[in-house]
Amino acid sequence: MNLIDRFIYFHRNLFPNFLMDLLSKFYLQFHKFKCFIFYGNTDMFDFITIELDRVCNRSCSYCPKSVYDDTDNAIFFNEENFKKIIKQLSKIRYRGSILFSGYCEPLMNKNIKQYLSIARENLPRSKLVVYTNGDFLDGKLMDFFKKNKIILIITLHKPISSEDRRRIDKIARSYKDAIIKNNIENYYLSNRGNIVNVKKKIKKKVCTRPFCEMTVDYKGNVILCHNDFFSKHVYGNLTDNNLIEIWNNKNFKEIRKNLAKRVPNNGLCKYCR
Repeated sequence: MNLIDRFIYFHRNLFPNFLMDLLSKFYLQFHKFKCFIFYGNTDMFDFITIELDRVCNRSCSYCPKSVYDDTDNAIFFNEENFKKIIKQLSKIRYRGSILFSGYCEPLMNKNIKQYLSIARENLPRSKLVVYTNGDFLDGKLMDFFKKNKIILIITLHKPISSEDRRRIDKIARSYKDAIIKNNIENYYLSNRGNIVNVKKKIKKKVCTRPFCEMTVDYKGNVILCHNDFFSKHVYGNLTDNNLIEIWNNKNFKEIRKNLAKRVPNNGLCKYCR
């Protein structure tokens, strides 16, 4: 997630809607210009979210996993399939961001270092971003992240011990690419298409995500966006199709076209706040 999109996502309610909508529109135009320069195409994703699994050690109030049981062993990601995705991105000389996130704790995945190494080796210009609760960060992992220039987004949740807080603060001071979000439950957050309750709902008219983001769930489905917890809006599966084919899927392009006109013709976007 780039700085502009991160600002829009976390802080938009601090400013009048018209101002944030104007910023969102500006960002979309900037996104199109950048994609044209990099890929010769204005309709292209600038970051891809990869959900490695659905394993997490916490149960956060704003996360659907705290409400719904989604136990499923049909995991898509292994070394072969991950390399397949990276190869496709490398072929188009992808230089956007790869976000290791989703409804999971990425650092609990036993292959996370291997996946990050593969991505860094094949996509040297891409930003690799890991979203983590920080519970499993240690010295060895931090050395690995520094070596491979991994960006960390650390979302702190209560309860957190004073010892863990000192550990996280030490990491943030020693690593310039670590960003801490304190008490994440108090941020303006999405209700995930109206399936969870949050303290502070995001108010938005212009959503930038479907135009800039490709989201791959833990089954290999490319879905509308990361808020689609139940993967109801699937536009292809990476077992059968490649990333670009799915992005250019007729239905996928149609929904982006409608959202550009502010016509949320699906339940997820209609009720997302």
